[in-house]
Amino acid sequence: MIHVSLPDGSTREFEPGISILAVAEAIGPRLAKDAVCAYVDGK
Repeated sequence: MIHVSLPDGSTREFEPGISILAVAEAIGPRLAKDAVCAYVDGK
């Protein structure tokens, strides 16, 4: 599983292979629209 930590301290789990865009959409439609980058493995 992929674990995503959110700024409010909560975490979400996703299946391996999911795209960054799909993760953003699952968190919120506006995030998916407004996001311009993501950190993966701290990079």
